[in-house]
Amino acid sequence: MIVVQYGARNHYAAARGFYHHGQLTQLYTDVWIRGTARRLSEMLRHRSSIAASLLGRHVVDIPDSKVLSFNVNEYSRRLRFLSRASLSASYYLPLTKAFLRQCASRLPKSLDPVYCLDDATEVFAGSNGRRKILEQVGCMDTYFSLRHEEQQRWPRWEVEHPEEESGENEVVARSEYCFREADTIIAPSEYVRQDLLSKGVSSDKIRLVSYWCDSPVREPKEYAGDRPLRVLFVGYSNLMKGLPYLLASIKGIPRDQVSLRCVGHVNLRDEILQEYSEVEFTGRLPREWMANQFTWADVFILPSLCEGSSLAIYEALSYGCPVITTPNSGSIVRDGIEGIIVPIRASGALANAIGRYVNTPELVRRMSAAALDLAHRFTLDRYWEALVSAVLQ
Repeated sequence: MIVVQYGARNHYAAARGFYHHGQLTQLYTDVWIRGTARRLSEMLRHRSSIAASLLGRHVVDIPDSKVLSFNVNEYSRRLRFLSRASLSASYYLPLTKAFLRQCASRLPKSLDPVYCLDDATEVFAGSNGRRKILEQVGCMDTYFSLRHEEQQRWPRWEVEHPEEESGENEVVARSEYCFREADTIIAPSEYVRQDLLSKGVSSDKIRLVSYWCDSPVREPKEYAGDRPLRVLFVGYSNLMKGLPYLLASIKGIPRDQVSLRCVGHVNLRDEILQEYSEVEFTGRLPREWMANQFTWADVFILPSLCEGSSLAIYEALSYGCPVITTPNSGSIVRDGIEGIIVPIRASGALANAIGRYVNTPELVRRMSAAALDLAHRFTLDRYWEALVSAVLQ
């Protein structure tokens, strides 16, 4: 299996799984740090955000000999992108194309299958005779459509990035090409599977493979109701994560009952932050600080409008957090068991869900125990086995 991956999504989990099961021929990626560069990054990780970011461009369980990296010249531009909360097709599309062209030109003559993440256009076009597998976290036209609707609903909420819409039509066209060309499509959630089916993708192509929970804690959450309920949001604070509905839901709850903390990039205007001054916006935090955030929380909340399968929810489950979320988050949470599922764009339903935990504190412990039980079943080994089984069918 040749894995083509632009970026380090999921810590190269698919490539690692294929390697552990003896199926990885080569990992093609844009940046992979080796030797001296890795040692220097280790030394500077606490002094430089760039060094800390580079450390994520290597995993110990894939040998360097199995990795072909191109170290795209515009990597510094992409690091600057990481400091922004905007997803701009006009920004990442040229970089993706350049990377995929390099990968396509280096494919071996042997007809090993190719496994690509999201966009595989140039690689699929040069893969006649190979089996083509696509891991798809969502349909981009659905995402763009929902985002445009939210921008019309909430025109003065986000910091504007005029270049955002440039390139959207091409991104959608490339996605549709990949859907047609792929022999197998890996969907991380039922939400994505249904979205693919609605776009005319044959059910015979789609394999559902959920993600995993890392190292769950042992003890469930304890909340006695003698202090404000601690509610944690992790992700981009923007329209697509449902922030207008989340913030509206908090407005109707007394401050002495709930404390909301939002961790991650903030793409909301200053006047919005001032209006909701009771909410704590931390901005982006170092990865090593996140354990303290999930430990602090009694409940995790993510009212997202469109997710492939939220990794933050898997992490919340690992820490025993009951979860309030939407069907569009692509989670494994079951309504009334590990958390509460509410419709998208439903401030009232969010407020009612938070209120249930405030008014029934024992619900936190019960759903926390269920969350940990689920997390213990969704292991990394289970994910690897399911992934390998799906692509070998």
